[in-house]
Amino acid sequence: MPSLTSHAHTQDLCQHSSRRTPSSPGRLRRTRLLLPLASLAVLALALAASRATPGFRHWLIITATTIAGAAAGALIRWLLARIPRGTTVKPGICEFTIALLWSLIAYQWTTGHIAPGWLPSAFLFTCFATALTMTDLHHRRLPNALTIPAYPITAACITVAALSTDNPATLWQAATGATLFLTLHAAVHLLRPTALGAGDVKLSGPLGAILGAVHLAALPIAAVLAAGVTVLLATATPRDVRSRWQSGIPHGPGLLAATTLFVIFGGAPLTSL
Repeated sequence: MPSLTSHAHTQDLCQHSSRRTPSSPGRLRRTRLLLPLASLAVLALALAASRATPGFRHWLIITATTIAGAAAGALIRWLLARIPRGTTVKPGICEFTIALLWSLIAYQWTTGHIAPGWLPSAFLFTCFATALTMTDLHHRRLPNALTIPAYPITAACITVAALSTDNPATLWQAATGATLFLTLHAAVHLLRPTALGAGDVKLSGPLGAILGAVHLAALPIAAVLAAGVTVLLATATPRDVRSRWQSGIPHGPGLLAATTLFVIFGGAPLTSL
C-alpha cells in the first residue's frame, strides 16, 4: 500500500509539473509563428517609411521597432526557460516590456537624442535587463549564462558607439566606469555578503561600462537610484512575493532599472568629460 501511495503521489507531481511546462507545443507554435509575422510587419513598415513624409516616417519607424521589440520579448522569454538557472515567465510580460522600451529608444533616436551608433547598445541592453530582472525577481539570482556574455557583448557595442560617433573618450570612460562600479560592489559584497550577492557583483562590470560611456557622473546617480528601487521592493512588494526571497531583497532590478534610464534618456554617448 505505501508503494501505491508513493506511486500515485509521483504521478500527481509529474502531472502538476507538466501543466506548468512553458514549452508546450501550442505555445512553441505561437512563439515560432510570431517571429516571422513580426519580421514581415517590420519589413512592410520599413518599406512604407522609405516613401513617407519625414514626420510620418518617424512614427512608422517607432511602430516597426515596437513590433520588433515584442518579437524580441517572445524570444527572450523562450530562452529564459532553457538557459541554466533561468526562469519561466508568463506570456506577454517580456513581450510588452521590451516592446515598450524599444519604442522609447526609437522615439529618442528619431528625435535626435540618441546617436545611431548607440542603438545596438540600447536594444541589446534592454533585452539583457528584462531577462535578468525577471530571473532576479522570481528566484533572487542572476545566472552566469546572462551575466558573463554581457562583458564581451557590452565591450563590442560600446566600441561600435565610440567609433560611430568619433568619440574615443567613450572607451576610456566605459573602462573607468566598469572598474569603479565593479570595485565598489565587490567591496560591499566582501564586507556584507548577505546585502549584495555575487551575481550583482558580476553584473556591475557591464553596467558600470555602460554608465561610464554615457557619463561618469551617471555612476553615483545610478547607485542611488538602484538603492531606492531596492528599498521600494523591500517595502511595497506583497508578503507572499517577499517570502520567495529567503536570502534578502534582489538588488539586480534596481541596478538594471537605473541603468536603463541612462541608456534611453542619457543622451548616450553624446557627452564626455
